Amino acid sequence: MDSPEPNLTDLILRIDEAITEGREAELLADLDIPVGREDQLDAARDDLIGGLLQAPGVDHRNLGFAEQPGWLRLGIMMAAARWLDGHARTCPHNPTAERPAPVHMALWLPDLVVCEECTYLLVAPEHPSCAGCGMSDEVEKGIGPRLMIVVVGFLAVRLWACTECMPRE
Repeated sequence: MDSPEPNLTDLILRIDEAITEGREAELLADLDIPVGREDQLDAARDDLIGGLLQAPGVDHRNLGFAEQPGWLRLGIMMAAARWLDGHARTCPHNPTAERPAPVHMALWLPDLVVCEECTYLLVAPEHPSCAGCGMSDEVEKGIGPRLMIVVVGFLAVRLWACTECMPRE
């Protein structure tokens, strides 16, 4: 894609539709990203979820992408669109959609995409704020936003959310 701005909005809408309808492999094929088979995407997603669920104290909610709040969907789609369009920085291992493997992003660093080995590069802010409403942890200690990881396909997206903005089951 030559210029990111005119096509980015269209790409974001296409990503939303593909993820909502479970057609990620079709979208990647439309973008001329050679993905061997849809089972590679499924395996990458399963590896990602399996690895995340092994962490102690993980609260797991299985929500579809369409059930996520609009602010969260938009943030994820914009970060994914920049990455797919070639306008995001990556870790030294250069994760790409051409090689479906678990990939990690953070909404507070929307232009950085890393592999599983390089998640340490997703440094949390000193005073995190909710990605939905902007509430800071400085407002009242103990009730600030919590770190969440939302899995979309083979992407694990980190974000901070307060109890009011957190996705519901």
